[in-house]
Amino acid sequence: MKILFLGGVFDDSHIEEITAKTKTYVEHPANNFQKKILKGLEECSVKPEVVSAPFLGAYPTAYSDMVFRGFDKSVKDDSGYAYVHFNNIWGLRNPSRARALKKAVKRFALDRSDEKLIIVYTPHTPLIEAANYAKSIDNSIRICMIVPDLPQYMNLSDNISLLYRVFKRYDVKSFMRESKAVDSFVLLTEQMKEPLEVGDRPYMVTEGIYEAAAPFEQKNNKNTTTIVYTGKLNRSFGVVDLLDAFCAIDDPSLRLVICGSGDDRDAVTEYACRDGRIDYRGQVSPEEAAACARQGDILVNPRRNDSEYTKYSFPSKIIDYLSYGKPVIAYRLDGMPKAYEDYIWFVPENGHDSLKDTLIMVMNLSEREKAEKSRAAIEYLEQHLSCRNIAADILRMNHPDAAD
Repeated sequence: MKILFLGGVFDDSHIEEITAKTKTYVEHPANNFQKKILKGLEECSVKPEVVSAPFLGAYPTAYSDMVFRGFDKSVKDDSGYAYVHFNNIWGLRNPSRARALKKAVKRFALDRSDEKLIIVYTPHTPLIEAANYAKSIDNSIRICMIVPDLPQYMNLSDNISLLYRVFKRYDVKSFMRESKAVDSFVLLTEQMKEPLEVGDRPYMVTEGIYEAAAPFEQKNNKNTTTIVYTGKLNRSFGVVDLLDAFCAIDDPSLRLVICGSGDDRDAVTEYACRDGRIDYRGQVSPEEAAACARQGDILVNPRRNDSEYTKYSFPSKIIDYLSYGKPVIAYRLDGMPKAYEDYIWFVPENGHDSLKDTLIMVMNLSEREKAEKSRAAIEYLEQHLSCRNIAADILRMNHPDAAD
């Protein structure tokens, strides 16, 4: 079986360039998810072609390039990814990306030498338009869509314009029309199947993908307790709740490290100026964010369970946090499988007071209690969510003999 991976992945060699040109937030979680899928396919002895329209912010508000013509040619990239070029101006870039992707997939569609599968990462309309174009050339092509987020919930920024909302409604309708040709789905939560109108089509649910973390790094100061949050700094993701909860704990030995960027970065900076225990490091590389988390004592995902979209959400950072073998505090989101009750310390009620109490409770647990829960979490992830297992399940869903 020939496989084409269609997404927005970019090689790590370009992170420095992307970070320098990004005005908001670099989509590291989406990039890492795609690389884990590709790693899993490789572990299944499958080497797909990769066509990518990199997930960069739109010009002029989120990225400095008006036209994406590829990355700096002087930077060595051994990934083999084929990056399409496109107009990056907001409002024009989706049609431009669709045209470029259709052109890029045509050769794959015309090759009639074997059975073919297109794996589409994320419900981004230009990607599914390109996959459908390939299928119009060869209707034997199967399309499998990986859905980490529903299209209507992809932008949870606090500053969404009316024009954006109008365009988004049109885009969601276009996506739903195009998605009728999808043959199978990989969903983040069971609840996604209804709004996606999966119906009788085959699907699988995986809340994330596990990759073993690098060896544990000992912290420098054993007389402090460090709480860590890495990710987007949007109010809907709860970072201000975390700051309020932390500041309400009167303990000079406590530290809070925050890595990331987003709408609330100015608020985070202001809190850090008022409370010297807060260390805000801004937008950092995935490696730096992981190092911060590995050196922390308690890892927190402060996203509340108070919105419709939480039924369709499982933050990828939860899997990453658990893989580091550290205590993880989070709200019980509606989309989380029941199994995670055994691995996460859940905040019982929405609000920073309940979050504060949970932080204090976990801080006072014995090292044995924390270590036992962390070990159990890693065992669960290794058994159910390894890169190879997820990729093998995708292959079996689309071709019974493909993963043997």
